[in-house]
Amino acid sequence: MPATARTRYQRLAWSVLGYTVLVILFGAWVRITGSGAGCGEHWPSCHGDLVPRNPTVATVIEFTHRLTSGLCLFAVLALVWAARRTFPRGHAARTGAALAVLFTITEALVGAGLVRFGLVDKNDSIARAVVMSIHLINTSLLTGALAYAAWSGRMPAPSRPPPRRAARWRPGRCRGASPRPPTPSSDRPRQAASRTSSRPGAACSSARCCACSCGAG
Repeated sequence: MPATARTRYQRLAWSVLGYTVLVILFGAWVRITGSGAGCGEHWPSCHGDLVPRNPTVATVIEFTHRLTSGLCLFAVLALVWAARRTFPRGHAARTGAALAVLFTITEALVGAGLVRFGLVDKNDSIARAVVMSIHLINTSLLTGALAYAAWSGRMPAPSRPPPRRAARWRPGRCRGASPRPPTPSSDRPRQAASRTSSRPGAACSSARCCACSCGAG
């Protein structure tokens, strides 16, 4: 794995993490300004339109937050693509990037639930407190996955040991043995018994003995 490829991946990963943190801070500003209901209870559209018409300030803030969040998903997907091209299967960077995609999707789904069920603006119900807690936990998991993916980019690929050669039996390579012509199956037990009785102690008198003593040859 070239060092330059790891360096490029690390730059991309830290950039995606920094951009995601900015999107999270922008989401906090949406909540502070009470602009969470700027697009009504519509998602992913805004007041039923793809692009809001005659938007208010709250609508502009909420719609901008949705756009930046969507770009965050594309950035994370680009990170996964870069990790797959740079690191082998099973590398920690690929795992972190895949987790980042998962948590980005769940982050969007939780945010959509807040909007669709009206758990925004001045809603002070227990349901909103529970969903907001899930939202914050998922945000922490997302930033942690991105940080892990970026930090793992400095780790080289694990070295793999060379494959071991399997033992093979080669006829005629054993001690005191020589290749013999094939005999009918009916005569083999009788001939083996006669050889064993007539030549006690001879090494490798059968294929089984030869396989045990020769090993890899």
